[in-house]
Amino acid sequence: EHHHDHNHEHEHHHHEHHGCDCHNHYHHNHEEKKHNRKIKENDKKIKSHTVRLVLGILLMVISFMNIIPNEMINNVVLILAYVVLLLRTFINSVKLLFKSKTINENLLITISCIGAYIVGERFEGLMVIILYEIGKILEEKAVNKSRKSISKLMDIKPEYANKKDGENIEKVDPKQVKIDDIIVVKKGEK
Repeated sequence: EHHHDHNHEHEHHHHEHHGCDCHNHYHHNHEEKKHNRKIKENDKKIKSHTVRLVLGILLMVISFMNIIPNEMINNVVLILAYVVLLLRTFINSVKLLFKSKTINENLLITISCIGAYIVGERFEGLMVIILYEIGKILEEKAVNKSRKSISKLMDIKPEYANKKDGENIEKVDPKQVKIDDIIVVKKGEK
C-alpha cells in the first residue's frame, strides 16, 4: 500500500511540473537556435580573420624581403599590409570610442601601430597587430568551443516518455505528452 502511494506521489509531482514544461520546451528550442546561430557567425568571423591575417603576413613578407626591386612599390605593399591587418581593429576602436566614449585596447593598438610606422619601426608595428590578431582568433575559437560544449549539453533531452494510462505504461514521443497526462520517470532515465 505504502509503495503504491509513493509511486502515485512521484507521478503527481512530475505531472504538476509538466505544465510549465511546454513553455520551457519552446524556450529551450529558441535558445538552442540562437546559440547555434552564434556558433555559425563566430565560425565565419574566425575564417575571415584568418584569411585577413594570412594576407597581411604575405604582404609584409613581400615588402620586407624586397621581392619587388622597387622601393616605392615595396612601401605601397607595406602600407597595404598595415591596412589589411589594422582595419578591423581601427573600425572597432572608432565604434567603441563613439559608443562608450572610452579609450579601448583597439584604439591603443591602432595608435601604437601607426606610431611605429611613423618613427620607422615598421616591422615592430606589424608584429604588434599580427600578435593581437592571433590572440583575437584564438579567443574566438575558445568562445566557440565553449558554445559547442554548451550546445551538446542542451541536446540532452528525453527520447521517450512513459505515459501512464490506467494501469498500463506505454512509451510515447515526448511531443505527444499533453498537460494533465501522468508520466512515470523510472530511475536513471532522462
